[in-house]
Order: sequence, then C-alpha cells, then structure tokens
Amino acid sequence: MPEEKKTFAEYTLDTSLVEALAKKGITQPTEIQKLMLTNLVNRQSILAISNTGTGKTLAYLLPIMHTLLQDDKYFYAMVILPTRELSQQVHAVLADIGAEIGLRTSLLIGATDLLSQGKSLAARPHIVIGTPGRINHHLRNTKGISVSSFKYLVLDECDRLLDNDFDGDINNILEMISPKYTFLFSATLTKRVNAFKEKRMNNPLLYNVQKDEGIPENILQQYIYLPQKYKEMYLYSIVHNLGSRKCIVFVKTCITAERIERILRFLGESVCSIHGNKTQDIRTETIEMFRRGKHSILISTDVVARGMDMDGIKVIINYDMPDGHKEYIHRIGRTGRAGEVGSSITLVTQYDVDDFRKLEVKLNKKMDEYSVSSELIYSLVDSVDQAKREAAMDMKEEGVGKKIKEFKKGKQGTKSAKKDHGRDRKSKSK
Repeated sequence: MPEEKKTFAEYTLDTSLVEALAKKGITQPTEIQKLMLTNLVNRQSILAISNTGTGKTLAYLLPIMHTLLQDDKYFYAMVILPTRELSQQVHAVLADIGAEIGLRTSLLIGATDLLSQGKSLAARPHIVIGTPGRINHHLRNTKGISVSSFKYLVLDECDRLLDNDFDGDINNILEMISPKYTFLFSATLTKRVNAFKEKRMNNPLLYNVQKDEGIPENILQQYIYLPQKYKEMYLYSIVHNLGSRKCIVFVKTCITAERIERILRFLGESVCSIHGNKTQDIRTETIEMFRRGKHSILISTDVVARGMDMDGIKVIINYDMPDGHKEYIHRIGRTGRAGEVGSSITLVTQYDVDDFRKLEVKLNKKMDEYSVSSELIYSLVDSVDQAKREAAMDMKEEGVGKKIKEFKKGKQGTKSAKKDHGRDRKSKSK
C-alpha cells in the first residue's frame, strides 16, 4: 500500500500553485482535497459528499487551476453557488490564490451592477463564479461569452441548487453550456442530486467524506434551561463573559436580529447583525467588519449558517432553536474549524423543551448544561430591561418593522416577475 501523501508538494499539482498555497501558509491538504488531487491526471467528473469546513472550496478549485495552467483558455470553468455570500467567498479565495498565477475571474451575483459585470466578462475571464439567476441572465443577454469554451462546471452546495427555487435557472444554464467535466459538491446525497448525477454525468467518481453528519469532538455542546422572560438576560451574561472572543448568535427572524443587536449595543457590546432583509452591500460590509474583528458578536438568521467560511469563531449561541437537527449542525459548524476548539450554547425556554429533546435524540447526544448563577441574572434585570425599552423605541423611530415588510414585499414582487418571465418564455417556445 503506497504511503499517504501529506503535503501539496507531494502531488503532481503545478509548482506555481504549491508555492502560492505555501505563501498563504497552506501546505497540508484535507481529506477531500487529497481525493480530488488524485484525479489530476485521469480527469473525471466527480460527485463529492462533504460536510462544511472540510476544505471543499480549494478541493475543486485546485484541480481546475492546475489544468488551466496547462490549457490557458478563457471561459474555462463555471462555479455556481446558491447564495451571494458563498459566491463572494469563493471569488475571494480565487482572487487570493489566483493573483499569484495571473488568474482572471468574473463574479456574477444579484444586487450588484450589471454593467461592471459585463465589463468583467468582456475581459474574458478564466473562471466565472456566481448565483444561478445572474449567470443565466448574462449567458442569455451579454454578448461575447464563449459558451462552448467551458470545460468545467462546479455546482457547490448542489443539494440546495437543485431544489425548486433554482431548478429553472440551472436547466437554462445547462442548455447553453456543455462542460466536459462536472464537479458536484453536496452536504447530503438527496434524490435530486442523485437524479442529476444519473441524467447529466457520465460515470462520475463518488467521494464520500461525510462523517454521518456528525459533529466534531472538538466542539463542546451545551444548553441552558431558562424562563422565556429572562432570555435576553441570559444571552447578555454569556456574550459579556466572552470578552473579545468572536461569537455568532443565531435567531429565527429578521425582527429578532434587529432587536437583539440593539439591546446588546445599548448594553455596550461590540455587535452587528445580518439577515435576508438587508441589502447585499450592507450584508457584505457587515460580514467583512466581523471578519476583521471590528465587531466580536454577529447576530444572524440562518442566511450565513451554511457554507460561510469565517475563521476564529469561538462560540455559537442558538438564541432561537434551530429548525431540526440538520440546521443545528449547519449552525454550530461555524466553530471548531480546522481542529480548533469551539463551543455551542443552546437557549431552551419552557416552550422549547420538546424540540430540544427531539434534537438530542436525533443527534444521539446528551448535551452538557451551561451554568449561569441566578444571582447574576437577577442583577442584570434592570439594565437589560432598560436596553429593551431603548431598543423598542429605536426600532419604532426608524420604522424597522415597516422597512422589513416593504423589503419582503419587494423581493416577492421580483420573484413573481421572474416566474412570469419564465412562463412567457416557455409559452413563446411552444
């Protein structure tokens, strides 16, 4: 049995890529990266089942960049992702590593300028990255894209991409390009993913490095039983005790995210929030500030729970219970990256007991109790209640609830318009 390769330099990976990785302090491949690198010579389509935090982004980018250095062709690869944030993350990785090898890229996502995206396409990029809707738009409407040139197609988080929300755009894209190799990366092997493999891929390799959707042992999982009326006091006591250590607080709704951000800010904490009803520019800026350490607490709905790669997250707090064990795993997967120690704390009120017990059964895990003294909580009541009143007044003055409703209404209108446009297109083609 051949000895397992332990560094990128031991593979047939182009030396310029090995050097570029070394400059970033990356020398040892992860398990999924090792599997993908063994395919450098034979080149086959691949379906990879891999949890988040396993290095899957570089796992599919490195083989593409390696062959690109040999072929040197524009419009060489297309990477499709379900969200703008994930697309920006992959684009940032490409820009970081690709800068060392003269790589040209184009990022195509919604809520950004079409004209500037058109200019980036006119520069004939090697790799196109983006969301299904915006990529589909440019393929149909922007001149100069060599659709026949794409040799590689990557569907990252393909279990999400192949659901009903993206079905039409993905099919439209596949009508226009004919990649020689397809890489599917998914956290789960769903029926839709399997159907896509059978229909669109010719005898692909299957790499499964998913560990039963398990949770790494380096993540300490804890809970607190608490009365609903003291929920904010318990949250404040936890985040205040963390000091400057980074944490993400997950909530269910946009309104709760706005409210908790204000409460903690009025209490003197360094906090920001992100949710689906904030504009793309604000979301991007917020994530970047959190990454850089300008804020140590990020309040978030599940918009960033899956796939976002943020280093140095020490604690995940489930302020609101997740919708099932899979969402729980995706949430707490933001900590404990690359073997570092992390922890999660789930707040369980009297209304959450049944859901929490079901969660423990699904995970086959009895969580440890996180201890907070009752005396401390009672001592915080007055100051937290005052912060709650100030937050409520602030939200009322800013019309936060109304703005969120209008934002949702606008998004629903856009979705309806897209559906109508799709129906019109289908009716015209009949």
